[in-house]
Amino acid sequence: MRPLLIVHSQTQMGSTICKYLGNRFEVFCARDLRDCEAKYRDQRFECLLLELGPLLNGGGQLMRLFQGLRRQYGCNRLVVLGGKDLGARLLDAVQAGATEVWQEPLAKEQLKLFYEDLENRARLESELEMLRSFGSGSPAVTRTHSPLVRQLYGQVNSVAVTDSAVLLLGETGVGKGVIARLIHQASPRVKGPFVHVHCGAIPESLIESELFGHERGAFTGATKRKLGRFELAKGGTIFLDEISTITGATQTKLLQVLQEKIMQRVGGESPINTDVRVIAATNQDLWEMSREGRFREDLYYRLNVFPIEVVPLRERLEDIPLLVDNKLKRLEARYQKQIQAVDPEVYQVLQQYKYPGNIRELENILERAYILETGPRLERFSLPHELATPIESPSPFDWRRSLAEVRQQAIEEIEKRYLERLLSRHKGRIKPSADEAGLGTRQLRNLMIKYELHKESFKSKG
Repeated sequence: MRPLLIVHSQTQMGSTICKYLGNRFEVFCARDLRDCEAKYRDQRFECLLLELGPLLNGGGQLMRLFQGLRRQYGCNRLVVLGGKDLGARLLDAVQAGATEVWQEPLAKEQLKLFYEDLENRARLESELEMLRSFGSGSPAVTRTHSPLVRQLYGQVNSVAVTDSAVLLLGETGVGKGVIARLIHQASPRVKGPFVHVHCGAIPESLIESELFGHERGAFTGATKRKLGRFELAKGGTIFLDEISTITGATQTKLLQVLQEKIMQRVGGESPINTDVRVIAATNQDLWEMSREGRFREDLYYRLNVFPIEVVPLRERLEDIPLLVDNKLKRLEARYQKQIQAVDPEVYQVLQQYKYPGNIRELENILERAYILETGPRLERFSLPHELATPIESPSPFDWRRSLAEVRQQAIEEIEKRYLERLLSRHKGRIKPSADEAGLGTRQLRNLMIKYELHKESFKSKG
């Protein structure tokens, strides 16, 4: 469970938060600011929730605390809690860097959305780190062996510098959210917020309020004004995931935002200017939905200014070794099981699978295998049973060839596999590999040239 820290003085609000989030996170409580800083020295927390009441003398103290935690410990998310008198100190909280402000009475729906947002953020950051950490070059380009992915990154770099709407198309789990973040990070809006809205996870009755906010008394239960996600994304990017799920009324309001750059809160009368770059994503055929009357055609054209098709994993299987090595490095840094090598057959097995769940499914497979593995390197037998079937060897023969030719084919395949395992075991070092094989170093090098084996590719696998 991921850790959160809440600093509160035993108020009802603090107790409610601890009770609700305690089932989903490892919640730590601090009595005061000194205790808060002490706990940060021992552990890193995903988020800090801090009561803006008797614990703080003023906004300056809050600013010094949060800036210090951010600088020393990487604390980037601060939620300020307050009672009915919070209004007078709201400016202090915002100036100090608060990402959210919660005021009593606190609705459980707000806690639910907070939990879902943290879950989405953690997943997207994990996928983004998977791409970013083995990459180099410009902000939105990472290393890849796939021509299709290189083309994708070229599109990302081209559109990132503009303010045009982007529509990301692709199956579930291909990383549409990751691409949206790459566009934001390579854009002039990078210093602004990136607000992710999972439209399909928000109840139909709340979607307009979530996107555009509402005024007090706009509907039953609207006890105070609420800012919508478009207002929170001001100066940055809003990512509308699963855009195909929004209602007709919401489609109409969204069209107004895209056309006129203005919006209204639910129950409000005054127009509000918007300054937001819109990126939408879907795994549905919006054009077909618009032809059937299930999605506004004019909204479809507004969103589809620059469509990007995100490549499914089964069409970029040549990237499997890169993705596997990167994921295992992150698992090793987190759990430290001393698994730093991979049996070459693991890559072969994984490259034979079609991945209906795409990169997300690959990450789950690797984490499960990592947990099950008890040896010093990841073996194919730690993979799920449906994947870990023996690799056929040799490959199918051409029965029209002579016995000598078929025999030679089988020998070469076995010889190549033997050399791959040998070099993997010795991390690509020629001398110890040749000694174990009973060969001279020149003989081994000649065989490596014959089978196109490069010692550099085995340095991280042995």
